[in-house]
Amino acid sequence: MTSLESVGLKALLESQPQFLGCEMDVCIYGEVELVGSELEKIDFFIIDSATFALHPDFFVPRKSRTVILTRDKNKPKQAENGKGTLGSGIRFIYRDSTEEEMTEILGMVFTEPERLQETSGELSAREKEVLKELASGKTNKEIADHLSISVNTVITHRKNVSSKLGIKSVSGLSLYALMNGII
Repeated sequence: MTSLESVGLKALLESQPQFLGCEMDVCIYGEVELVGSELEKIDFFIIDSATFALHPDFFVPRKSRTVILTRDKNKPKQAENGKGTLGSGIRFIYRDSTEEEMTEILGMVFTEPERLQETSGELSAREKEVLKELASGKTNKEIADHLSISVNTVITHRKNVSSKLGIKSVSGLSLYALMNGII
């Protein structure tokens, strides 16, 4: 996102305090890493598609609080539901949207009740099984053989678990499994 876009969005947000029913602090960060310890204190994220692509493990679990600023309105129709939402539930605004369109999309994000019901990281029974096997040190092939599923299915479950929990490393996933009684 360019500096000019960031400043413009900040001005738009600061001029619309009705979004949250109170005044809000709007901060601009150049990089996700610069947010540091403030990360969990942030209520909403407006990012560009490149930032999303670099940090999906962080933003997917926070999809109800994330808005992606994207190129233009000429995107595949199957990914759009007509109200600025991707099929995955992530909201987006277009760089060529009018102020009214941006305000409408941002207003939906800031006022929807499901934003308070963030993805809790709940894993399905099968994802827990895969996590248990992974934490025990098995390879994808060994997990697939033991659970009678394909290696591709194991990989998909691993990606889903990592995405839901926001944990990328096997050691981190193993620690999570241990601390949450999965192993």
